Amino acid sequence: MIRYFQTRPVEVSAIQWTGNNLSELHDLAGDCFRYTPSDAEGVAWVRTSAQVWESLSTDRWVVLDDTGALRVYTPAEFAALHEETSSAARDAAETLRRFRTFLDEDFRFWCSPNAVAAQYATQLLRILDQGGSNGR
Repeated sequence: MIRYFQTRPVEVSAIQWTGNNLSELHDLAGDCFRYTPSDAEGVAWVRTSAQVWESLSTDRWVVLDDTGALRVYTPAEFAALHEETSSAARDAAETLRRFRTFLDEDFRFWCSPNAVAAQYATQLLRILDQGGSNGR
């Protein structure tokens, strides 16, 4: 039987190389970014794998994905694959991440593993994993 899947939405960090935003690209790519000044525009490189350095044209997008890998896209490729997330969505995701960390690490640490509060934390995490539905 054929089953169908869709990719999970994953937030990535990205910056478009303009030829002038060296510090921003270095902030994103760290040691995986190289720039060589020249008489013309200069040459920028991004390491996308252990042995591959890709040169950047001044319109390319550099993306740091959720696995920590760097990828280079043309503007058309980038537009087809990505849409900008709102700051509200990022704030909500960060709040949820902090809440999960509190429940999973701090809350359990304060209580014995089998105490009622720890069981409550487990139940809350299960509800979060189900997208907010508590099964009722």
